[in-house]
Amino acid sequence: MTDPRQMLDEIAAQTAMFSMATRADEKYPTVFTALRAILDLHHDRRSWNGTEHVPSGTCNACSEREDTYDDIPWPCPTVRAITTALEAS
Repeated sequence: MTDPRQMLDEIAAQTAMFSMATRADEKYPTVFTALRAILDLHHDRRSWNGTEHVPSGTCNACSEREDTYDDIPWPCPTVRAITTALEAS
């Protein structure tokens, strides 16, 4: 899966290249800031294997919800929805 944070950066740069105008993240800073904040919360939780921190395959934010004790797989539905929308652009 492509890193959605990288996709945001690429979209911002492409809009400036194609339209010879302002980058999308400069034109719509609130939208890009909000998406990055969501992605910062919904990241692959790291776990300690005795030697180093490694990806655990679970979503940090979704797995910490108080109404569930389940480990929600990463990428979670939130990250998949954002990634799908970014891939369509």
